[in-house]
Amino acid sequence: VYFKNKIICQHRKHPVFDGYFDFTASSHPAYVGKKLQTDEEAVLNTLKREWGIKKKDLISPIKLEKKVVYKNSHGLYTENEHCYFYSTKINTLPSFDSRFAYGYSLLTHNQIKVLPSYLAAAPWVKEFFKRK
Repeated sequence: VYFKNKIICQHRKHPVFDGYFDFTASSHPAYVGKKLQTDEEAVLNTLKREWGIKKKDLISPIKLEKKVVYKNSHGLYTENEHCYFYSTKINTLPSFDSRFAYGYSLLTHNQIKVLPSYLAAAPWVKEFFKRK
């Protein structure tokens, strides 16, 4: 999510990827009853849950930016992921939910690419920048 031409980056609170720097939010479509959410429904659900951002708060449509497939091992866990990166814009800075994040930063693409090692970017964020 962009706010004033910067990306809202989450300082992630997570059982596996704790403390990693992430884009605004990361999630997966979930089944609601017997129906799998669309990507847009999953994005909106996650933004509302983690940031209190509702569809009416968006000032641009949700847009698919990039698709990335990657494999990464992290401790006891291995991911083999198909990641879809979406973007949108907002005018009002939201409040993060402390169940999902320690905090956040507003960063440009270039600032995210050069994060110091103690602010490790999530593996899917690194993969995003490897792909043209």
